[in-house]
Amino acid sequence: MRSLSSLKSAASMLAAIATIALCLWLGHVLQHRFQLPLPAALLGMMLLLLGLLWMPEVPQGMQKVSAFLLRNMSLWLIPPVVGVLAHLELLQKNWLALLLAGVLGTALTLIVTAWVFKTMLRRQPAHRTATAPGIAENTDHKDAP
Repeated sequence: MRSLSSLKSAASMLAAIATIALCLWLGHVLQHRFQLPLPAALLGMMLLLLGLLWMPEVPQGMQKVSAFLLRNMSLWLIPPVVGVLAHLELLQKNWLALLLAGVLGTALTLIVTAWVFKTMLRRQPAHRTATAPGIAENTDHKDAP
């Protein structure tokens, strides 16, 4: 019985990897076909996000694959860092534009992330309490001014 469960788990993880690869490929197709000014990987991630938003919940295999990718993200960043070092002179010439792009991109990311978080909180069932775990709610208002 355990081997059947492991087989199902492996199949769901393979399906998640295939879904991510398909979204990336579709991003490349869209970017190339319509000459879009966005990176193909970003287009693929947006397609994946739209697909996940359409589902009632994130599949278990996608959760496991995503957790693995996030835990090992530093490995995915090594090739871009090496590429940046290869173009150090170009970076020195355009440092201000790159700094502004980084700051504005970070601000935009924070805004969009806050909006998505707020939207997802609205989708949660209302059975959760407003207090943090481990903190008792103070209903005794003797200290109030």
